[in-house]
Amino acid sequence: MNQKKTIAGAVAGLLIFMIAFAVEAGPIGFGRPGAGMDPGLGRLQLFMELKLTEAQQAEMMNIINRYRVAGEPLRSNVTDARKNLRAIIQSDLFNEAAVRQAFRQVSALREDRFVLRAKMMGELNALLTPAQREVLKDKKA
Repeated sequence: MNQKKTIAGAVAGLLIFMIAFAVEAGPIGFGRPGAGMDPGLGRLQLFMELKLTEAQQAEMMNIINRYRVAGEPLRSNVTDARKNLRAIIQSDLFNEAAVRQAFRQVSALREDRFVLRAKMMGELNALLTPAQREVLKDKKA
């Protein structure tokens, strides 16, 4: 019963974390539909099908929580930078330099979040046994 609670908590934590990333990765109000979809969300769901040991589950949660804490300021900064960009775009006078500067700021922050997420996925992959990596590889194919 305790293992089921641990797995359920791990799944919920992973999904909440990745949904937050997916939402943040969305377009800033224009662009192609579906541009904000995060292909990593499906990959994390695959992790849950690997029959992880309790030790692996605990370490995954530690890694995810560490990156969640590290990513929170970035998430907040991206939100603020997007608001700033939106305000500049919607202002009465068009200022190309200001738009470019604001867009660069949003892009740099999103890049930092993407790299942080990639680091997390690397650490999560490192926890897997060779057999689990093979199962993950087969499921992705």
